[in-house]
Amino acid sequence: MKKRLLIAGCIIAIGLILIASSITASILRDTLPLGSSLLVGIGVLLLIVGLLLLISEIFESLLTRGQTMLVDGLQAG
Repeated sequence: MKKRLLIAGCIIAIGLILIASSITASILRDTLPLGSSLLVGIGVLLLIVGLLLLISEIFESLLTRGQTMLVDGLQAG
């Protein structure tokens, strides 16, 4: 589980870096090899994928914890 959280964090960080570099290049009027709008699109896509992975990991950990508590409650009863 920790591996998926780390991967989600890396994907989110890369997405934010791409978005920030594209905005910085636009402000400084630099030309980028792929184009500013393409980098923003890729950055937003990576940000969404990272957030979905993070949210699914959080929900999975909550459900696992709830299932463990349910089984413990049933065994105690």
